Amino acid sequence: MSEKKETKRRNGKQIISLLLVLMVCLMFGLSIADTIETRKRTNLNYERIMNHVTEMVKNGPHSLYDKEENRAVMDYMISQLESYGVTEGDTTAQPAYLIQDYVVDTGIYQNWYLSNLIVHIPANSPQVTGDAVMVMAHFDSVPMGPGASDDTTACSVMLETIRFYLENMANGTEITNDLVFCFVNGEEFGLYGSEAFMKEFDGFGALKDRIKFAINLEARGTAGTQIMFETSANNFNTIKMFAKVNKSLVTCSVATMIYDMMPNGTDFSNYKEFYQGVNIANIGGGENYHTQNDDLAHVGANYVTQQAQIVEDLLETLATYDLDTLYEADESAIFFSYLNIGTVYYNHVVVIILGVLLILMVVANVVLSVAYRKENNILKTIKGIVTIVAGLGVTAGLAYGFYYLFQLLAALFGTIDIHTIGKISYSNTVMIVGIGFLALGVTALTSALARKLLKIENRDIVRAFSYIHATIGIVLSFVLADASYLFVFSGILFMINELVITVCKEKAQEEYHFELLATALYVPVVIPIIALATSALGLGMCYVFALLFALALFAVGAWMKPVYGGISVGISVVLFVIISLIAPDPHMNLQGKQAIKMLPYDDALVYAVEADGKCEYLVYDLDAYSALKKYAPELTYRDEMLCYASDAKPLETDVKILSEQEGDTLHICLTDEDAFVNLTFLDVDAKEVVIDDGKQERTFVFDGGNYFNFRLHDDCTLQIKGGTAKVAYQEVLRDYEMLIPADYDASERLHFNLWLLDEFELRAE
Repeated sequence: MSEKKETKRRNGKQIISLLLVLMVCLMFGLSIADTIETRKRTNLNYERIMNHVTEMVKNGPHSLYDKEENRAVMDYMISQLESYGVTEGDTTAQPAYLIQDYVVDTGIYQNWYLSNLIVHIPANSPQVTGDAVMVMAHFDSVPMGPGASDDTTACSVMLETIRFYLENMANGTEITNDLVFCFVNGEEFGLYGSEAFMKEFDGFGALKDRIKFAINLEARGTAGTQIMFETSANNFNTIKMFAKVNKSLVTCSVATMIYDMMPNGTDFSNYKEFYQGVNIANIGGGENYHTQNDDLAHVGANYVTQQAQIVEDLLETLATYDLDTLYEADESAIFFSYLNIGTVYYNHVVVIILGVLLILMVVANVVLSVAYRKENNILKTIKGIVTIVAGLGVTAGLAYGFYYLFQLLAALFGTIDIHTIGKISYSNTVMIVGIGFLALGVTALTSALARKLLKIENRDIVRAFSYIHATIGIVLSFVLADASYLFVFSGILFMINELVITVCKEKAQEEYHFELLATALYVPVVIPIIALATSALGLGMCYVFALLFALALFAVGAWMKPVYGGISVGISVVLFVIISLIAPDPHMNLQGKQAIKMLPYDDALVYAVEADGKCEYLVYDLDAYSALKKYAPELTYRDEMLCYASDAKPLETDVKILSEQEGDTLHICLTDEDAFVNLTFLDVDAKEVVIDDGKQERTFVFDGGNYFNFRLHDDCTLQIKGGTAKVAYQEVLRDYEMLIPADYDASERLHFNLWLLDEFELRAE
């Protein structure tokens, strides 16, 4: 071959390789974009939806502790329903609503007396099936925030959906299945509303028995794309239907598998064993989850339209669907969405076929290498595997090191509190990209070092990489089918590349780097999982995300020159340093905590008053420490209490504990309707305590321990029997007006809580 032709051929290969790299970058960008919400077209009116959200959050949190605000949200929804022509009553002859009152026995807390709002729209077609489709969302918020995204937007979408269907049905649209909309209460405190619906609701003609499909709408943050992250068992036909309907949601069987392993729960948990259905939530902006930042200003306008679109599309299909067919499957599907092109789904037989195909491809490549090419690459392949394993280890270690580095820098520059180091879990797109650059750079540098020290070529690394993907794919196919798609298809793509190279007449090192094409096609399968997992699981698992990045991009790193690997690591460092220097919103959920039990402390400057008049300032929430400390004297960190504290001057106020002791009885009298009382029983030798709230009397038996805690939210009496007990009394008055400093800027949205503390000795005769 002439030198001119050789040069032309070499240039052609370089151009092809460059185009493939650009394709990898494009697919990476599209994969990240797939996790960011975009405005969707829907017939549900966005302005009406947002008007509902505005009205329902205008008074702030509407948790179970905010009794007046909680009821106001239900009253607003009822007023809207009645304006649509929905009447109250247990009738299936016309659109109607029922208020389901129920009592929640919380075990160690005082009973809650709550209500759900159930709306029924009967089918109007001559071919009425008697079956029903249910949509559910909860209308209570956490006490710490207004709950605009979690879950007021979902309730607002449901209200607009009801209006939309009633209007269309009046104009001739026919549906064969009834539609049911459940606005449930108490989800944030224990999924109480959905549990009560499943156990106690008996209206609308045995409605619970007629429901054949359920849609649950949730939120795990204030932004991000909607994902379908949970389904019922034997869901193959459900996924088949959902794949035809889904236009933009990210979904995958590995998400449902992981969620089933987690201790978390949603209302869907209470009925997924009874109905086929889907659980849908936006998953982004997790730093605002269960905080004051879950307000109207932070609602992601685009994800709301996406939620409206999927509800509209699902109901358009399900309103006339033969729901019985959804129950004919006896197995679950393996499935995943691919960008916005569609949802791939298949059954377990296909999983086995794919696994066997991979085995045959690996065997074929080994046989052809030895018999056809007369090559024995075992030693070089082992060296390649060692290279990749080392690269994965270094990537994971550096990612975890960078995780601590950015927190340390942030603490040194005062953007976070030093005591939160090692606990920060919030994440964003910049962090995800930073981890990606780190993984890419390390793989490039590891490959370069291996080529020098182990005397191997890129071909050996890529071959080892292909075998690793194929092996993981084979193992998952037979052991963990729901996650197998993450490596089966990449294994097939990489092994096709290996087979082409093996039978190719030219030298292996002169191939066209089509492993880059395989990587480009594989990226949209795994990158959305990484991006969404960082929001759901927190940055504390960055080493896992880095491993996944490296497993996805190692072939690209092996192709890169060392200098580009160094640049990639440098970019990662710069991104993490930049993030560490940006002061976060003081109300962000930096530590990813969601625990309602932290209610007295979250985002609060506490003024604690002992019975003897001693006063203290306490700041338990380290996330908000930088914002709160300017309103208190010099604070000192107390390790034993995990908070900042300082002495305080007595507060000039008439507020005092109204609860009183009378022998063996403690009469609880709240100083404010929205206050609550924590009682901690210490040094107990009494047999039991009886709580009477005027509606119900309950007895709790002490089991021999020496520490018991009760939370009370209404006036009541406690009487111990058969012994004595020391009781530590803590009454929490949230947002106590007299504590708010004169120079306080309301836009900071901080809480100033008053604690009234005392101790009682109860003795039964």
